[in-house]
Amino acid sequence: MPGVDQSVRAITNDLRYSPNSVASRIVNFQSVYLNNGLEAELFVTDFSPQLNRLTLPVLALFGKYDFVVPPAVGRDMIIRVRSVIKKMVLFS
Repeated sequence: MPGVDQSVRAITNDLRYSPNSVASRIVNFQSVYLNNGLEAELFVTDFSPQLNRLTLPVLALFGKYDFVVPPAVGRDMIIRVRSVIKKMVLFS
């Protein structure tokens, strides 16, 4: 898709946090896939059963072509939340 793959270089002195550095990718990979800490626990935790407890207003923003978290996830979430004020916006 035009414009999506245009990278913006972050200005930083620490290459671990630059989105375009190899070091950043290694640190992120390690924290998500190799650690046994909070990140690892959140990675496998399912919060879906608790959505019916949500009564605050909810705004769900999803992209039509998002294949990581597809719009069907948003539709399911909107159905499950108990909030009276809820809306899903689908960006093209």
